[in-house]
Amino acid sequence: MERGGRIDADPDRLESLLASAFRFAVHNDASRVTVALREDGIAVADDGNEYPHLSPESFFEYGGAVPDAEAGIALPNVRTLAQVHGWDAGVDATYDGGVRVVVTDACTDVGEPSTSADGADPERASVAGE
Repeated sequence: MERGGRIDADPDRLESLLASAFRFAVHNDASRVTVALREDGIAVADDGNEYPHLSPESFFEYGGAVPDAEAGIALPNVRTLAQVHGWDAGVDATYDGGVRVVVTDACTDVGEPSTSADGADPERASVAGE
């Protein structure tokens, strides 16, 4: 991330949480995934398909077919890994342009934004979708 900071978490479980969110984004036809460190957690947003007709909770049903059966375990894993830390995870129903997963109730230390040489948003770091 270009913005400094830290989140109190088991490193392996945090890595698994993010990997599951990225896996969902790939299945959601995302070409870009953005991770933002927030005062109370993290947000992982993709630019893939939107699902305005679905309730945010439907994304967390194990085996659900959003967006396909292969991705049906990715977001439930995100929520389970968040809960292991005492956090919560949900889908932002107001987000336009894809799907945004928000992990809240985390203990974070958000540093000052750094200057980005490429003009990118200094509060966000991006990872290209596979």
